[in-house]
Amino acid sequence: MALRRRHAAALEMFRAGPGNVAGCCINLQKRFDLARRELAGVSGPSYLNELRGTIGADPFHCQIAREATEEE
Repeated sequence: MALRRRHAAALEMFRAGPGNVAGCCINLQKRFDLARRELAGVSGPSYLNELRGTIGADPFHCQIAREATEEE
């Protein structure tokens, strides 16, 4: 969430800054909208469930219990 907040804040600062040229080639509004959607996605209650089963996000307690049973 912190990364997505930083992305949105950086785009907002750039958009409000003096160096922003209207109609520049980076399509600032599209990037800003994407950053906001991604922030909303990782901030939602279902995001943690979406991580289940991905590398590094599985709880190890089931694996530890299974290993202990196999050793006995």
